[in-house]
Amino acid sequence: MTEDQCIEFCKKYFDESFYPELESTVAKAYYNSFYRYRYTLIAKLLEFTDEDIKESYSCFSEERKAEAKKKKSRIQCEKRKQKNADFKSDRYEYIKENINEPVKMLAFACNCSARTINRIKAEIRKGS
Repeated sequence: MTEDQCIEFCKKYFDESFYPELESTVAKAYYNSFYRYRYTLIAKLLEFTDEDIKESYSCFSEERKAEAKKKKSRIQCEKRKQKNADFKSDRYEYIKENINEPVKMLAFACNCSARTINRIKAEIRKGS
């Protein structure tokens, strides 16, 4: 939603005497392109009631909130999976490069158990 669209959307909830303050508040929200207020904060600054929010056509609907929450959760899950895969790959490569080092030292360096080190060493030896 652009700044002008936001102002037009909000005007229907206020009388004309509040328009200058409305425009000022919305302009502050759009001023910094690196940081934008969330709709909930704008609604709070403009003193929207829960009823106003329910009746509006903004992204406050429960369905959109639930959808956004699911999407955020999926993204976080994918990031965790990728981070774990990267960690395991780095650990595997480190052990492969230092395969002759003592198990306890590798376990300490990789922040995992000696059993894990032995399992990975066995996998490496099978592969080569």
